[in-house]
Amino acid sequence: MKKIFCLLIAVSSFSLFAQNKTKTPFDYVNPFIGTDDMGHTYPGAVVPFGLVQLSPETDSVLYSQGKGYNPDVYKYCAGYQYADKTIVGFSHTHMNGTGHSDLGDFLMMPMVGKIQFNPGTKEKPESGYRSRFSHEKESARPGFYSVHLDDYNIDVELTASERVGFHKYKFPKSDDAHIILDMTAGIYNYEGKVVWSSVRVENESLVTGFRQTNGWARTRYVYFAMEFSKPVKSYQLRNDEPSIYGGFWRKFNQNDNFPERAGHKVKCAFNFNTEEGEEILVKVAISGVSTANALENLKTEIPDWNFDKVVRQAKEKWNKELSRITIEAGEEKKINFYTAMYHSFLNPNVFSDVNGEYRGLDQNIHKSKKFVNHTTFSLWDTYRALHPLYTIIQQKRTGDIVNSMIAHYEQSVHKLLPVWSHWANENWCMIGYHAVPVLADAVIKGIGGFDVHKAFEAAIASANYDPYDGIGAYKKYGYVPEDLSSNSASKTLEYAFDDWTIHKMAVKLGRKNEAAEFLKRANNYKNIFDKETNFLRAKKSDGSFKMPFDALSVANQGYIEGNAWNYSLYVPHDVKGFINLIGGKEKLVIWLDSLFAVDLPDKYLGESEDVTKVGMIGNYVHGNEPSHHVPYMYNFAGAPWKTQGRIHQIVNTMYKPEPHGLCGNDDCGQMSAWYIFSVMGFYPVAPGSNQYVIGSPCIDKAVINLESGKKFNIFAENLSEENIYIKEVLLNGKSINRSYITHEEIINGGNLIFKMDYKPNINWAVDDSSFPYSMSK
Repeated sequence: MKKIFCLLIAVSSFSLFAQNKTKTPFDYVNPFIGTDDMGHTYPGAVVPFGLVQLSPETDSVLYSQGKGYNPDVYKYCAGYQYADKTIVGFSHTHMNGTGHSDLGDFLMMPMVGKIQFNPGTKEKPESGYRSRFSHEKESARPGFYSVHLDDYNIDVELTASERVGFHKYKFPKSDDAHIILDMTAGIYNYEGKVVWSSVRVENESLVTGFRQTNGWARTRYVYFAMEFSKPVKSYQLRNDEPSIYGGFWRKFNQNDNFPERAGHKVKCAFNFNTEEGEEILVKVAISGVSTANALENLKTEIPDWNFDKVVRQAKEKWNKELSRITIEAGEEKKINFYTAMYHSFLNPNVFSDVNGEYRGLDQNIHKSKKFVNHTTFSLWDTYRALHPLYTIIQQKRTGDIVNSMIAHYEQSVHKLLPVWSHWANENWCMIGYHAVPVLADAVIKGIGGFDVHKAFEAAIASANYDPYDGIGAYKKYGYVPEDLSSNSASKTLEYAFDDWTIHKMAVKLGRKNEAAEFLKRANNYKNIFDKETNFLRAKKSDGSFKMPFDALSVANQGYIEGNAWNYSLYVPHDVKGFINLIGGKEKLVIWLDSLFAVDLPDKYLGESEDVTKVGMIGNYVHGNEPSHHVPYMYNFAGAPWKTQGRIHQIVNTMYKPEPHGLCGNDDCGQMSAWYIFSVMGFYPVAPGSNQYVIGSPCIDKAVINLESGKKFNIFAENLSEENIYIKEVLLNGKSINRSYITHEEIINGGNLIFKMDYKPNINWAVDDSSFPYSMSK
């Protein structure tokens, strides 16, 4: 019954499934998946990789009330929570699935009655401009969102192009209709976040402006050009703050029909008379460069007022992207799969304007002639599976992404690749230098369109910037000492992996000295192995291990968002080497079995807001990224059937076609990319190895439509709820007895056939020669 209910929600929420209609991938996407609890996704209108994400905000929770961090804000990383009953307004920029946040620019809200300049509260919506709403009168599909605002009897429809948000408001009859523009609103907002803002009424239907914010992105500029389909009757531009210096602006009444306003707390009302059912359309283009560029974006992308045409164009764009992989599976699997594809194509975002200009990390204006500049790189998450997925199905865009990262390096005063960057800012979130494996993977796989030697130079520089996060100490000691830099065990492990990808890139480019240097650094994970406990542990500069030690604790043990049981397994480039340390393959199998079987005691929950019970199987954490490769590690120990069973367990329990259907933050598509790979039957355990480790297919058929025009077809013969184990694998008609396939085998096109059975084949891919790559022999 529960499964039927979930499917009904997924279907009814966006009204797509007319009878006798041939469904396309677009028709299976449910943008409401992950909009409740941990997923941190949003349901609004966006096109693939668009700079505009026009979506509702359901509350105005602040990052801080002035006394430190407010944990309630965590739910609102994407601005929307499915359980909420009110809508504050519709803003133009959002992040998909992050665990920290920013943006929420240029919030707009249509209303009737007395003008309200504050959002009000969810307990008393009428105290502000927000409105009650219900899911019965709300719908979403890729590139389109609609809702009825109950308090105002206004129907809202939203769509978008890459750089323009398009609003349609259907008003009741009123002499007191308004469209509010709140320049102070934002996600992870706090008093003082808006450094400056400005609005200009250029004429009776065109408004321009900008704001600068100091949030996750410290120095962030965003500009807009807004055009109404109907002339504004009157307007108010307010700046609700006391001013010590008023200057000679006091000559004017700036509050009513005065065409410019600037300050920290600018809020605007644009007023109309409306007839019953009258529609007012609003186009809002954004830019990181200037209002002139925003206006050019607007005129180029949506030059007319044909709202339905823009909706159709958005659908066409989405169907093109979603059809890069097509599948045959049951209804629930199709909804999950194509929604995962959808979420995987929300970030990164195009950042250059239609004329090629973009704001650089140096805050200067640059022009990209040979590539489209992109932003929003959640690299601690996305280097694992999202970017490897792009190397298969988004190869041209991968070239643009790599060029964008190289541009970041060249504009950086530190001469570093991005760590976690968005909107011309480095926000330094999380650990590692994980742009490096993205570049290395692209170089090793032969992705074109960028300077491989410049990419290598940037990787070397990022790995050798001593002031950053313990790198100097890492180079000195061969590990990051905990007394010199926190989360040291995690840093040591992740630096070692990144260093291995530099080694692989150096080998590819014939750079022997660097290859030897970074091969040595790739072995640094061994320097924190504790033979007494068999864990990879935080170590101090005097060579002693951090005490006291609790292998189950996520807090203060030298790991970030994980514990010793999980993080000690972060050796994706050298699982064989780790097996040698702990005493053999059988020991690894026992470790993995225990990890999935033993529940984490409740006292450890709550130590990290990113590690919760809903995303766990035993002590295995699927709701966060460091463990995403772990189910595949059985292959390295000669027990691939155990990987096969675990993949189906995770797919069936951690992904559901409902608002709370994601077990953790989607993290700019990483959680979704894991699903895409895993249901097809393989996963990039070690990006840079050129291999994908075989798991177990969870769908009947997948066709990867490659940019070259070739196809890679995947078949799961005899797959059922019981038949989840691999009996045999055939690649292009030949039986293969190895638990991996290569990138070249996919890119060349062909057929991969999994023959499935109800019982494990304990003889398939169990010899050392059949194991995936490990650095150690």
